[in-house]
Amino acid sequence: MAGSFAQLALARFGVGIGEAAGTPPSHSLISDYFPPERRATALAVYGMGIYFGVMFGFLAGGMIRDAFDWRTAFLVCGAPGIPLALLVYFTVREPVRGASEGRAAPAAPPPLRETLRFLFRRRAFVLLTLAACCQATTGYAILTWGAPFLGRVHHLTGTQIGLTFGIIAGIGGAIGIMAGGALADRLARRDPRWHAWLSAIVSLAAFPFAIPFYLAADTRVALASFAVFYLVNNMYVGSLWSLAQGLVPVRVRALASATLLTVLNIVGQGLAPLLTGALTDALTPSYGIEAIRYSLLVTAVIGACAAPLFVLCARTLREDLDLGQR
Repeated sequence: MAGSFAQLALARFGVGIGEAAGTPPSHSLISDYFPPERRATALAVYGMGIYFGVMFGFLAGGMIRDAFDWRTAFLVCGAPGIPLALLVYFTVREPVRGASEGRAAPAAPPPLRETLRFLFRRRAFVLLTLAACCQATTGYAILTWGAPFLGRVHHLTGTQIGLTFGIIAGIGGAIGIMAGGALADRLARRDPRWHAWLSAIVSLAAFPFAIPFYLAADTRVALASFAVFYLVNNMYVGSLWSLAQGLVPVRVRALASATLLTVLNIVGQGLAPLLTGALTDALTPSYGIEAIRYSLLVTAVIGACAAPLFVLCARTLREDLDLGQR
């Protein structure tokens, strides 16, 4: 219903405020339901909703935009939120804090300043945040600029983008996060550092597939490469959120998730699309319509830089996890 850019921006801020209240308490809730040895898998199941949402958004959004307009697409995709919120409110029960680990939680959480000081004095948490920022740069650049890239370079219509990019991102991302969470939980039974090691491996292993995705001339080759890249690259997500919950005491889990999300959203949603657009504008005089290929490839390089940061995170992970359990 926006009649100006300012109104559209304010409406988007409102959506962001609503979304921000969802994930931190959900992560804390899931951590109370599931013990550490099953937590990455449980959080991965929760995280699958993002990828199915992306798939639905691209599929329905692309087709509705082509058939009607972009305003109608927003209305249709936003409508399910209210009944789903009511379903959660009336069906999800609140567990006892720390129930999954049999730990007694204090009656009140510590002050905000004390919590933030605890978080950023944990070397593993800081490195985990930096690594996640690198990955967020890649992820949000794809979600923001992937559709324009396929439209400009490969000349796909809105419906074609929804059917290809949307399905690949939805199914590939969901399989990747689920497989990564389950594998991380299994490996971490031997050593909890596998959460960080596995994240490093997949961050590096995914990058070679980003190159043909962005640079291939053939659309089929590009989309096939994207399928592998997106699946592998999202295998770190379950471990990321499981570690964020394990590195802190019971009463500050929601705040730990919120702190990490704040940084990721500033870097990922705030800077990554801006960086991609600015690079595209800067490269356009030299490369024309092809400039978006190289700006997106730069964001993929940044995502691969998460690998050494995850390795460094593993060095103090055991000690920092022990501190979080006290």
